[in-house]
Amino acid sequence: MSYDKKLDIDNNEKVKPARANVTVLGGDMRAVAAAKRLLRRGYTVTLCGFSEADTYPRGARLSQSFKNAVSDADALLLPLPVTRDGVHLFAPLDSGFSLKPEDIGKELKAGAVIFGGNMPDKFKSDFTEKGFTVFDYLDDPSLALLNAHATAEGALMYAMEATDTTLFGRNIAIIGYGRIAERLCRLCLSFGACVTIFARRSEARTLARLHGAGAIPLTPEGTKTLSHGFDIIFNTVPARIIPKETVRALTDGTLYMELASAPFGIAAEDARLSSAKIIWAASIPGKYSPVTAGEAIADVVISRLEGGELK
Repeated sequence: MSYDKKLDIDNNEKVKPARANVTVLGGDMRAVAAAKRLLRRGYTVTLCGFSEADTYPRGARLSQSFKNAVSDADALLLPLPVTRDGVHLFAPLDSGFSLKPEDIGKELKAGAVIFGGNMPDKFKSDFTEKGFTVFDYLDDPSLALLNAHATAEGALMYAMEATDTTLFGRNIAIIGYGRIAERLCRLCLSFGACVTIFARRSEARTLARLHGAGAIPLTPEGTKTLSHGFDIIFNTVPARIIPKETVRALTDGTLYMELASAPFGIAAEDARLSSAKIIWAASIPGKYSPVTAGEAIADVVISRLEGGELK
């Protein structure tokens, strides 16, 4: 582990005196980028859960003790997503770090603000009941859109690396039509791909057609057509909506990419019996564009802490 050689302070960004103690607890390289931006703004930053990171920002305090890291924190930055397995805090840069989200409040001082991404409702309610202010990064519309675009860009990058053909002329299926799916659809269309959207709501299917894609109802009957003629399938729906018969019928000429969170669109046991190439592409912004995504997270935190929007 090494220090960054420079702070890379923007010329037009004035460094202000430290105004709050911020602890960054777990997360990927987006969290490291967020910490660097917070340091430039004059915050005192403590990192915990990053023992295997290649670099960390100069000026940040490192702590191996969760209790010490959060004891004097005015604000706590949790990962995006907060948890991957539904039990432990997401900490891919520290294999020895094991912490359950519900244990955090036992050591956190009263009045602290908790930030995190894609937080389960129970997690939010538990902390709210204990008197903490909780904010989900993805509740910020601008950050949610930026995260969706970064995910879509990264998904296409992975798809191009995993295939030996151009996107132009490929038949692509996108399951769902939320923020990520919409950005992905537009990017695929811009490459000249033939795109079909599978969506439950008729409004979403109409919007997809207006954007230039085809649309099919997302029903058990509709998903059966996924095994017929699609070169690439992107799933963005975090629900088991693709029947095992359809998964097992996918051919070796098909690339299936899972962009949703658990429980995912397909079951792992079904995927193992499929001839298709299957990629589990979680947390793409953290791998593909961590600096952009991390700085955006920091900007949301700063705007909430300094703008009084949490009061």
